[in-house]
Amino acid sequence: MTAIERLSAADHAVVGRLLLEAYTDYAERMGTEWPRLRDGLVHAAERLTDAEVGGVRGPSALEAVVFYFAPGKSDGLIFPRDWASLRLLGVAPAARGRGLSRCLTEWCIERARVDKATRLGLHTSEAMTTARGLYERMGFVVDGELPMNFGLRYWRFRLDL
Repeated sequence: MTAIERLSAADHAVVGRLLLEAYTDYAERMGTEWPRLRDGLVHAAERLTDAEVGGVRGPSALEAVVFYFAPGKSDGLIFPRDWASLRLLGVAPAARGRGLSRCLTEWCIERARVDKATRLGLHTSEAMTTARGLYERMGFVVDGELPMNFGLRYWRFRLDL
């Protein structure tokens, strides 16, 4: 089993670098919207202070990360406040194909159950087809379409716990 550790403020810079590396695949598709997402990714750990950040470290670097929000700490515009949610799951390209996304998602599901959440939410875009397939295989269902962002269509997903 892959060990997931809670990351601290000391890890903010490395989390930003990992997210940037993980999401760069979408830069070309996003065109002129990419700089806005890029800047948000680099500073995500500093901005999303209500999140618990979980990560997987490899032998030489952080390989994967996810932001988990307990009920009452989720983004009230995207998710009902009583839901737990996960955001910004990212895996370094060199670490893909080893089940780290599933492992981090399962970690969030367990955290949500411990926190007695009735639902775990996430959102994903039309560009993230691999992620969407994983979430659907894990039992998440589309709960509605969200406003376009970064020039892409987005959907809210939920898992009833």
